Amino acid sequence: MGSTSIEGLFAKPIIDIAIGVSSLNVIIELKEKVKAPGYVEVPVSIDGKHVFARYKEKKITHFLHVMIYNQNLW
Repeated sequence: MGSTSIEGLFAKPIIDIAIGVSSLNVIIELKEKVKAPGYVEVPVSIDGKHVFARYKEKKITHFLHVMIYNQNLW
């Protein structure tokens, strides 16, 4: 997802990954799993969406966008 998925659009050097979950309650369990490889939660002001970022040398390399599968944000 994101600018890297649109042909011909200038892309930032960050990989955006969408994760669809059945319920936002899954986030509690997911938070612990994504911390292990180095992701941190990023505060967002969008209801129903959680975002995690991974850094390398103080620069963001990846974003995980977690939202309910097949809902409006998806």
